[in-house]
Amino acid sequence: WKRIAPRIEKWGRENLPEAAFEVLCQTADGVRSIHRLMNGGTEPGLAAGSRGDATGDLRQDIRAKMNDPRYWRDRDPAIVAEVQAGFDRLHGIA
Repeated sequence: WKRIAPRIEKWGRENLPEAAFEVLCQTADGVRSIHRLMNGGTEPGLAAGSRGDATGDLRQDIRAKMNDPRYWRDRDPAIVAEVQAGFDRLHGIA
């Protein structure tokens, strides 16, 4: 901890908004989140196992689902629900 804490603090202050950094530093889970981000981790996208920019991946996943004939032709309720959930996540709706 003594070795990694200064690196986490330095990375967090350089790469996160000050308010976000301060909030994350208040809990062990928050510090672990900073460490995960520092090591190249991302938030999960709509599909499990997606990598890269979380927002970009989420948008790609939504587009792919919308291009699926089950969405636009068949209006499959499961696919429609997945697209709606993706839009909700994209726009920060819980």
